[in-house]
Amino acid sequence: MPEEQPLTFFTCSPICSRTENRWAVTGISDLFFPDEETARQSVFDLRKDLKTDPDAEWVAMRIEKIEILPMTKENVMMLLNEGISAIVKHYQIVGIE
Repeated sequence: MPEEQPLTFFTCSPICSRTENRWAVTGISDLFFPDEETARQSVFDLRKDLKTDPDAEWVAMRIEKIEILPMTKENVMMLLNEGISAIVKHYQIVGIE
């Protein structure tokens, strides 16, 4: 059986949020994207939406690349029981918008 490869996704988070324990469960769900461009577009769309609200203040956003463990039965069980932090293999900030 060939070795399963890790999966790569992108997400974003406000730059004011802490990076330590980034994947702890906070009750606020993250949105994940298949590629960096889609993640950036989501941030641009959010910024555009916020410009229509005079009370809203823009906070710079990190564009983040995450690599998760392959989706084996064991890793899915870790995801379900422990949350996403259990399956994040590598995390990298790839840009700030």
